Amino acid sequence: MSYTFKYNKKYFNKIEHLLPRLKYSVFPSKIIKWLENFEDDEIDHILTLMLTFEFITYNELLMRFDDLLGSLIKDIPTYEGIVFIPYGKIGKSSTLITYPLTHTPKLRRRKNIAIEFDYEKIKIGKYKHVVFIDDFVGSGHSFCKEFSKKSTKKWIYNNNFKSITLLSSITMLEAKNYLESRFPNLLIKSEFRSKIFCNDTSPLKFLGNIEEIKKIILKYEKSFKYLPRGYSNSESFLSFSYGSPNNTLPIIWKDSDSWKSLFPRFEESKISEAREIKKEFSFFIGIYKKLGLNILKNDNSFYNYNTRNNKSQNFTYSIKEHHSLIALLFLRRNYKMENILICQLLGLTLHELEEIYKKAIKQKFFSKSKDLTIEGINLIDSIIKNVKKENFRNETRERMLLKNILNLPKQFKGKA
Repeated sequence: MSYTFKYNKKYFNKIEHLLPRLKYSVFPSKIIKWLENFEDDEIDHILTLMLTFEFITYNELLMRFDDLLGSLIKDIPTYEGIVFIPYGKIGKSSTLITYPLTHTPKLRRRKNIAIEFDYEKIKIGKYKHVVFIDDFVGSGHSFCKEFSKKSTKKWIYNNNFKSITLLSSITMLEAKNYLESRFPNLLIKSEFRSKIFCNDTSPLKFLGNIEEIKKIILKYEKSFKYLPRGYSNSESFLSFSYGSPNNTLPIIWKDSDSWKSLFPRFEESKISEAREIKKEFSFFIGIYKKLGLNILKNDNSFYNYNTRNNKSQNFTYSIKEHHSLIALLFLRRNYKMENILICQLLGLTLHELEEIYKKAIKQKFFSKSKDLTIEGINLIDSIIKNVKKENFRNETRERMLLKNILNLPKQFKGKA
């Protein structure tokens, strides 16, 4: 269920202070949309909860792995080989982190290093140390499943490794205890985090009422079916720039008709979100301003003369898709720009550009061969003509002076 969030000065400041915590990874408008999941009397508690949220960017992930690797390899002689194994299925987070891991300064300077997805291909005796890697360990179940396989046990026994390590940027304390109790010889190199609602070790004990916030989260259990506190009740509270673990509270990553996510977990939601961002006018506004096409200067509506039927056509470009359409018309009309350069300038893929062309062809602004039509030329010329009439956004000396003019509304609350 979506509620109406009242965005006032009080919440403006709180959201502003929250943005650095989220590494400026989302717009305030998205935070506001997400807060509409909650009732008014819950907002303060939810914003307090968000002060404990960890959002890990790619660069920060590099930094974390570099620090952990420094601690790991400092006592291992350089002549002793180390093999890193991303465990789990291809496409899981453990396999995604191989790229950032290999680009850490500590590992790039190290010799006798290998990263292998299929450990059975590794030559016995060449490496003395094995390191299983993952970005995040929430419950420890995935690693336990992999490490308990007969083939894995046999491979480790035959190699007679000097050390066996699990390397992860963050591991939940409960997962650490779970794994150490089952594998006493396993070394875990990681930063550790406690459950967000743990009365003894949660950072919430210093910020707000843990039980009250927990009560709010559990209230929405029906919205999340069986994961109100994350997978295996992990109660983790973090996300990476490429997605959220299912151990994280689903109020963050759940995306459905009844719940809007802040940091979506599933690829469909992330892809849809990426497409929506590119449809917003703000995505193009920098290019518009640089090219002198400031279409904010009018009411977004034009009468475009249609030469085919000698009629005027009303065209309004307040719809999201029209912003990219106008950019395409402008670049093709004024600069005769090729498609590959249009993609580079606007930050679009060829597929996205093709979708814009389809809309433009449907509205008769381009022919099927993607040539500008008379209608398209008339429209972009009309827009350019209109925006030049009132250039009130230019910061000239005259316009920056204070004027002794009092503007009174003609109506107030619908009454004259």
